[in-house]
Amino acid sequence: FSSSTQSQADLFNFVRLSTLSAPATYFMQTSLRPNTTYYYSFFTYDDEVIPNVSGGVFIATLTVSTILPEPAKPTNVRGHRNGSGDAFIITWDSPTARASGAPFEELELSSYSITRLDAPNGAVNGFFIQSASGSTIFVDNNIPKRTVYYKLRSINKGGAESADSDLLVSDGKVLVKMDDSLSYIKVPDNLMDKFRAQNIQISGKRLESEEGGRTFKSIKVEVSDSITGKVQKDYVFDQAVEIAIGYQVDSFGRVFNGAPSAHFSANLPAAGSAETAFSIYWNNGSQWLKLGTSVDKSNNEASVEARHTGGYQLRLVQQSAFQQNGVFPRTITPNNDGINDQVFFFFENSTDAQVQGTLYDMRSAKVAEAKKSDLFAGNSSVLTWDGSSLSGSVVPGGIYIYKIEVGENTYTGTVAVAR
Repeated sequence: FSSSTQSQADLFNFVRLSTLSAPATYFMQTSLRPNTTYYYSFFTYDDEVIPNVSGGVFIATLTVSTILPEPAKPTNVRGHRNGSGDAFIITWDSPTARASGAPFEELELSSYSITRLDAPNGAVNGFFIQSASGSTIFVDNNIPKRTVYYKLRSINKGGAESADSDLLVSDGKVLVKMDDSLSYIKVPDNLMDKFRAQNIQISGKRLESEEGGRTFKSIKVEVSDSITGKVQKDYVFDQAVEIAIGYQVDSFGRVFNGAPSAHFSANLPAAGSAETAFSIYWNNGSQWLKLGTSVDKSNNEASVEARHTGGYQLRLVQQSAFQQNGVFPRTITPNNDGINDQVFFFFENSTDAQVQGTLYDMRSAKVAEAKKSDLFAGNSSVLTWDGSSLSGSVVPGGIYIYKIEVGENTYTGTVAVAR
């Protein structure tokens, strides 16, 4: 066996590497030099006193590239349609280091890939490559009129690719994927711009240790300082974000969560009945409250719109047209300190019936009306009361009776105001 780093055509430049005795049929060379192309050939000969030697036969070319670690992903990805809506413009910030945090070598970054998808976890319907030496702006002039999604990756000269960037939605929102790759948080673009300006990052992670029984999947949504990593507990978004929990479908057409160790106390439903089998719950710090859910069976995800961070669970339930799901907190302190300033009434309302909430004092005199809340949205509704009377002043401390009417269904109970 011989090799050359010059040319495959000139066999005289080949250097003998090894002589192998029959019946050997392979050869291995080690300590190859990076960024070098090798050409290989071999000769055969017999064991006569004067060996008969065959002509040289060129058999292979091997190019050895430097193994470069994975680059960091593009950041601050933004996107919007142009004025006529027939093109989508994407901008991003180039990474300045590898995924490990180590700095790049000179000209280490090679290009970016831009992938267009039918859904967050859907089929690819467009793929583009842009050189890293050019601008960090890409224009898709063939964007479909329907909603599509874009993700970006950095690629170095060794061919290593970064993790996916946040996904851009063609309606201008940004989709932050959770660590299970199926679930995500969809954030309005203006809210994401605020996070970037304040060095705030939003993330979601799966909590497999909490799954089992009727808890199909458990996730946690967090907001943290992008520099220090410190988590901001009990964070409330300025506007609602969409929290979507993804699931999978097995070969039998049943939903499953991808964790074979999880043991459920209810039979896993068929994917076709997921809409009535699932509901999302939120933990307010002391109890789990049922929010309802909107199920997208074509993309295998259940979602809810919410403004709170914290724990969310996708549970196996039996849906109903109306059901009161919870009241919290039972005691409010309406002093505008941001803590227990209002009470929330959660209830199921999948038929979109007429809703009314009324507050009475202990003499049955009407003192206030509950208002709709945008803190959560799904197949349930939420009303809220901030302790104000019909005249706008804060009511005296004491016990108050609430009456929630949804269509022909009525639920009553009491809440306390402490002053």
